[in-house]
This record gives sequence, structure tokens and C-alpha cells, in this order.
Amino acid sequence: MARKKNYAGFAGIAIGKHPKRSSEVTNQLRVWRAKRNLTQDELAGRVGVTRQTIIAVEAGRYSPSLELAFKLARFFGTSIEGIFAFKDKSRYALPFGGKL
Repeated sequence: MARKKNYAGFAGIAIGKHPKRSSEVTNQLRVWRAKRNLTQDELAGRVGVTRQTIIAVEAGRYSPSLELAFKLARFFGTSIEGIFAFKDKSRYALPFGGKL
């Protein structure tokens, strides 16, 4: 059985207090989880992280790695943007209508 990662990214190492982060990213993870009637622990097990990671992501205290964001999106059958969004979308918009 593979070891789960805590939200600091270190397998099996418990870490004390985590600084509260102000995230630029919002998420609908709790909504998607509720649609499937999953507990935080069940979702954590399905995507290979700890329950504490799911709690931190849902609360906006932690922005997941790109790998975890893809795993969550794939699990729920949606895009990353279906779960995660920037608070201020205009701040991150590409110039010229999104064309480089």
C-alpha cells in the first residue's frame, strides 16, 4: 500500500501548525464531493492524499499541486477549471483575446 502524502507533500511525516495562506484560487471541491456523497476521508483515499489535504484545499488554505488538481478533475469527470478558478480572473487573462 502506498503511503499517503500530507498537504506539505512529505509522505508519512506529520507536521505541526501550518501558516494560513491567502489563496488566489477558489474551488468547488466541497460541492463536487457532496454530489457524490463522499466524505473527505473517502475522497482522500480515492486520490491518494490525506484527509487533512482535502480539508485544507476545501478551506482555501492550500492550493493543490497540478498533479492533485488533475487527479481531482479526472475523478469527478470535469476539467480543472470545473473545480478551481482564480478569484480575480481578469488579473490572469491573456492579452489579445487569449491568443499569443
